[in-house]
Amino acid sequence: MRGTTLDATVTFVTEDCCECGLPFAMTKEFKDRRVKDHGWFYCPSGHQQHYTGKTEEQKLREQLERAEIQRDHARSEAERQRRAAAAARGQVTKAKNRAAKGICPHPECKRSFVDVARHVKSKHPEMVEAS
Repeated sequence: MRGTTLDATVTFVTEDCCECGLPFAMTKEFKDRRVKDHGWFYCPSGHQQHYTGKTEEQKLREQLERAEIQRDHARSEAERQRRAAAAARGQVTKAKNRAAKGICPHPECKRSFVDVARHVKSKHPEMVEAS
């Protein structure tokens, strides 16, 4: 292969050594790999260095993970509120049914009355204020 001519296009990017400030060039592909994997490389004077910042891909992945966590929390909260509302509706229905049967709707009162509303108003005023 000696004496063979190759026509190739290679893109180089420049960098300055973080230790001595010496400018040098590396291929774009090499720099992209080092930025992504944070691997070590050396300037021409032999100083070891690496890229520490997060890549755009890493930032986007973290942003997506945060969004997924927020979505899961929102779903859990919505489910909790749905169950709480269903439980509250059940308690209201239970109280209405008790009152319809002439039984005091207060959970600790088991007495029966012809006029439940008057009993509740006089003996359980907190139930009247709550409604």
